[in-house]
Order: sequence, then structure tokens, then C-alpha cells
Amino acid sequence: MRKAFFVPFPRRVSDLRRPHRVEEERAYQVTRIVLLPELDYENFSEDLLADRAFLRSGGDGCLLITTRYRRDGILVYAKGDRVQRAAYFSGVG
Repeated sequence: MRKAFFVPFPRRVSDLRRPHRVEEERAYQVTRIVLLPELDYENFSEDLLADRAFLRSGGDGCLLITTRYRRDGILVYAKGDRVQRAAYFSGVG
């Protein structure tokens, strides 16, 4: 099972890439992948707290937000169209 370090209400992707203890990582299972155009992904990654229509219909599952040409991305648990918790996804593992 995959694990990641989820941050509650992060502002930008740099908030997700901070040192943490392995015990702080939580299991997740991606329920939907959202492929964004590169510019939209960059905008999302720099303002994770803005309302985003593409986050709706994610249900209670974990979304992987990325672009067609990236291996990494952002794991998101959303409520409505807002990020509740997010984690950096390196694309490895």
C-alpha cells in the first residue's frame, strides 16, 4: 500500500515537500486522476486553497492532479471544490 505525507489546507506545493517523520505518512489509494494543461497545473500548485471546479465529483477518494507530461503530481482529498489535505506525489514507487 502506498503512503504519503498529507498536509491540511496547504497554500502551495512547496508546503508539501517538507521534512517529516515516516510515522506521519498515511495510506492512500487514488480513485481518480485529473490531467490538467501545464499552465492550469502550475496555477493550481501555487494556490492550492483557491476553489477549483475540477475537484468536485472526487467524492471521498484521493485525487491525483497532474499533467500529461509530468511524472509527479499532487494527491488531494477535497471537499466540494476545495483542498482539505494534500501531499506531493513524486511519481516513484
